[in-house]
Amino acid sequence: MATASTPLRHYNTPPEDILDDISSRFIINVPEDERYDITRMMFQIELAHWFYLDIFCDEIASLPKLSFKNFTCTIFGHVPFLQTHLDSVEEVMEGFRNYKSNVPTYGCIIVCPELKNCLMVQGFWAKSSWGFPKGKVNHSEEAMACAIREVREETGFDCTPYINEKDYIERTIRGTIVRLYIVPGVSMDERFSPKTKNEIKDIRWFDIAALPDSRDRGTGIPNTNQFFMAIPFVQPLRKWIANQKRSKHKKRKTSDNKAPTPQMKILPRPVTPPVDTKVYVDLMDLLASARLNEAPVMETNIRVENTVTKGFGTSRWLNANLNIDWPRIWSETYSELGIKENHC
Repeated sequence: MATASTPLRHYNTPPEDILDDISSRFIINVPEDERYDITRMMFQIELAHWFYLDIFCDEIASLPKLSFKNFTCTIFGHVPFLQTHLDSVEEVMEGFRNYKSNVPTYGCIIVCPELKNCLMVQGFWAKSSWGFPKGKVNHSEEAMACAIREVREETGFDCTPYINEKDYIERTIRGTIVRLYIVPGVSMDERFSPKTKNEIKDIRWFDIAALPDSRDRGTGIPNTNQFFMAIPFVQPLRKWIANQKRSKHKKRKTSDNKAPTPQMKILPRPVTPPVDTKVYVDLMDLLASARLNEAPVMETNIRVENTVTKGFGTSRWLNANLNIDWPRIWSETYSELGIKENHC
């Protein structure tokens, strides 16, 4: 791609095949009507620079670790439609720095209910790179509102009911503030579809445990280079998930260890009196003994129930011929038990 007009540089440059690879990923496939928006192109060049340093330089030690300025000059000279900016690199970079310093990036890390998988998007022009849905904040737009909007634009999903303004990971990456809100509880059966054109190529769930973590190559993913933009957020995300699980386990343990509140069993009122006065006598003696010995209410209640059950033979009720003041008996029973009388 380089031409004879490319000026002489006083620093080492990457091989042509690497420049071709980077340019094809981030630069040359941008729609033609956007190629001359130099701010848009600088964002693409910035992504390409991160990819070059984090991926190529990490794997090939002999490659020159170019500064952003030298990398920009190299790309300007390598890509024909950017060569017109070679003479104004300083002005272009100054304008880009001023613009970017005031424009943070906000987005979301969407997580399934089991906290095992997260949703990621693949850029349309960055052919094999995966990251979390995010974007630059608009003028006067709140951070969380920006995150919700970007997720809706890039995935078609409204995360408003799930998002919590306190749950987020924030990093400063190459001078840019990037805040990603953690949005758990989204079903993996949800259908996602980008609302914007030529921005998102694919949307997919990924196993959080398998994502590359810093220089860790991850497990279960054949090409970890695809996730270089997500790497700064993987460790904090795993830590957040671990905290959530510990908190949930602690609550469950506390609930299990809590002594159960005694439940008073309300004795139903029989519709017929007992067959003899012995049940009544036994019942009153039991209550008097319980009151004298300050027996627990639940224990007393159980003993009362056993006494009454033993003395009440259902088949004998029908033959009852004693005129016992049953309502008074039960009124006294409930009074002694310290519970409200049941009129069922």
